[in-house]
Amino acid sequence: MKSVCDFRVGVILALVVLSLCSYGAALQCYSCPGFSKSCETTTTCTGSQNACLKLTVADSSTYRCTDMSRCEREFIKQDFGDITNYKYGCCQKNLCNSSMTSLPSAGLLLSLAAALLLVFCR
Repeated sequence: MKSVCDFRVGVILALVVLSLCSYGAALQCYSCPGFSKSCETTTTCTGSQNACLKLTVADSSTYRCTDMSRCEREFIKQDFGDITNYKYGCCQKNLCNSSMTSLPSAGLLLSLAAALLLVFCR
């Protein structure tokens, strides 16, 4: 029984390590072009898109890839027209423009699974 538990723990720990590794692939962002309360659709940024944008007006937001150089108030006005009372932010890590209601990441879930296996396999 102990060897089966050791194998499971090893597999889970390997998956956790792999999920936390970065492969140097293109940036991934949440991407929902219309305004909504949350966004779960992801996309891989292309070309000069090297940042993720989240723009919030009232209680709705829009999410997309953008060029970090366009993450300034003057460009936001150009890209989104005559909007007022808005907040925006840009970031350069995978899925960093997430909404607070999104599901936990795979790395977090795998880490939890590994911790539970370590506790119950004793």
